[in-house]
Amino acid sequence: AQCILISASSTPDLIASINEILTSLGEENSEAAYLDLLRKSGEKIPPENYPRVGFVVDNKSEALKYLQDALSLLEKDPSSAAWDHPRGITFRAEGISKEDKVVALFPGQGSQYLNMINDLTINFPNIRADFERMDDLFREGGQELLSSIVYPRPEFSDEGREKQQIALRETDYAQAGIGVVSFGIYKLLQAAGFKPDITAGHSFGELTALWAGGVMTDEAFLRLVKARGFAMRPPDDPNFDAGAMAAVKGPLESIRAEIESLDNVIIANENSPSQIVLAGPKEAILKADQVLSGKGFKVTQLPVSAAFHTPLVEHASKPFSEAVMKESFKKSRITVFSNTTGKAYPGDIKASQKILSDHILHPVIFKTQIEEIYLAGGRIFVEIGPRQILGSLVNDILADKPHTTISVNPSRDKSSDRQLREAAVKMRVLGLPLMNIDPYQLKEYQN
Repeated sequence: AQCILISASSTPDLIASINEILTSLGEENSEAAYLDLLRKSGEKIPPENYPRVGFVVDNKSEALKYLQDALSLLEKDPSSAAWDHPRGITFRAEGISKEDKVVALFPGQGSQYLNMINDLTINFPNIRADFERMDDLFREGGQELLSSIVYPRPEFSDEGREKQQIALRETDYAQAGIGVVSFGIYKLLQAAGFKPDITAGHSFGELTALWAGGVMTDEAFLRLVKARGFAMRPPDDPNFDAGAMAAVKGPLESIRAEIESLDNVIIANENSPSQIVLAGPKEAILKADQVLSGKGFKVTQLPVSAAFHTPLVEHASKPFSEAVMKESFKKSRITVFSNTTGKAYPGDIKASQKILSDHILHPVIFKTQIEEIYLAGGRIFVEIGPRQILGSLVNDILADKPHTTISVNPSRDKSSDRQLREAAVKMRVLGLPLMNIDPYQLKEYQN
């Protein structure tokens, strides 16, 4: 797949440019014209006041279709400020304001899925190498390799596939898998010119946000990812109840009122104005599911192996804290926001280590965190990791307030390679200074 970006000094000029390109792609030397279009698409960043249109295609014939679709929409409404076509074509009459801050968001456990970003892992050697680095840490611990859990052999029975899902749900594999995916994609974007003003994560994703903020080295990040997931594994005791978690959709105050009468049920995450996550012993969460479902609330059991951010994972606190204190932290290069406080991490390194160490026991106040980021100027939210859970939550939190969300891997069913390129094109149309997203492809196709 290839990224195409076309800009001009005005919408009429953009229409004229697209007409010229369509003509050239229909002529005898159309392959040369197509390669020229790809090259020009990556040569420069459009000036802020230039209209621009972008999309991703697999070949010249698809480019012709998309250009014709774009032309049709531009001619139909040349005064439009912005639009998005269902095919993935994006238009803006101008780039974002320099006052609009870019936020990198990193997902947490529950976003994992089997064969995550398979196409990217095959096509991008750096991501393959990152999985190998994490495999080495699992090998040192005498455990099954991460890559064999994320990318298992094909199973053809429902029972076999369910076993694979359960294996990936274990804290050490789920967190390591999500961490490597976010780590690898962020480095690709960073190499292409992506520079967020703010980073933040959800639950486990806060560790990734601190790394992206420059607080720790790559090696320290990978070690802490492994240490966190391993520490949060339930104790080796068949009678130990690690608990469960369930997402509940509905007005927050109504949900709060309903769970007051339920024993051992804790609000572990305040995700948005219409979603909270409950946690507690398995029986307590099953009862909460029955009660709330009976009252008309939508309840979804989460694919996690323990009741995170509750006393049921207190066994993880000491070993993870010890692992954090072993690593050398630095002051962040950019602002990193915390799930625990909803505010930016302090400049003091010891205080930052303490917040991270205690994070697994405290509720996640994601709604407050996003509201505070918005007050700090965050307007463009780029979700870097599997699925688009955080992007959906941000849209729910900010509602009609001006903002944009982009997820680099929104669908587990579509090509992760193409989805990343589509996200990159959307960022370029917004005006973010992204250039070549794929340094590994043949030179004639690089833009």
